[in-house]
Amino acid sequence: PSFPAASPHVLSVSATDPAGNSSAFSTANAAVDLAAPGEQVVAAVPGGGHARVDGTSFSAPIVSGVAGWVRDRRPDLDAGQVADLLRRSAQDIDEPGFDDDTGFGLVDLPAALDADAPRPDVLEVNDDIGWVNGEFLGSPDPYSWDGGRRGAIMRASADFLKDPVDVYRIRVPANRRVRVLVKPLRDDQDPDLEVFARSAETVFSSRGSVGESVREAGRSDVVRFTNRLDFTRQYFVAVYVPEDAEALNAEYTLTVRRAR
Repeated sequence: PSFPAASPHVLSVSATDPAGNSSAFSTANAAVDLAAPGEQVVAAVPGGGHARVDGTSFSAPIVSGVAGWVRDRRPDLDAGQVADLLRRSAQDIDEPGFDDDTGFGLVDLPAALDADAPRPDVLEVNDDIGWVNGEFLGSPDPYSWDGGRRGAIMRASADFLKDPVDVYRIRVPANRRVRVLVKPLRDDQDPDLEVFARSAETVFSSRGSVGESVREAGRSDVVRFTNRLDFTRQYFVAVYVPEDAEALNAEYTLTVRRAR
């Protein structure tokens, strides 16, 4: 994949010709989200006037304009919801379903304006410990679970390329055992689970890990652990899509509660 197009939380755009086919010069890979016209596009040129031009440099602004229009007309949606909305409402123009040439399909403004709002992906950006513990943003995220008798249930999604990991900050009372469960919403999806102690600096290292579950697609993953200290302690829960997963994205429910 090419960067920054393949970076997390970025919409990657490929080009199509006037007939709606993928342009030969357009990069094809699993990071492509959408397609837009990129050949014979009428554009202003230096010195005045207009010309017909080719390139993904003209496809990306079309998608940017569509995204801006949707945000103006649907101000209740956050940026992540708008991106998901554009993916889900796109016209499928190549191989059925997602493909490396055109992603989810040709961007479709009318469809995006009328489509149902996607569920928000809670607490984004939460791609590593530094995003939720205050290191990057100055103040930590609220605890996703505060250690109370009532458990916490969150529904979110992860994507191997565009949202590789979701990290949640939890608080565990002294000498309390905890059960953390992640359940995929579809049988072909494979969200895995790992829990880290407060000493961990990143979820991309095993240092500070207190438990991990990596069951196959369609199965729930569970980690049970105990805070053996005599005071309340902070932990981090990471949900991620493994590199060898058949489906690169995964919608899931995460449940954190006291264990018996």
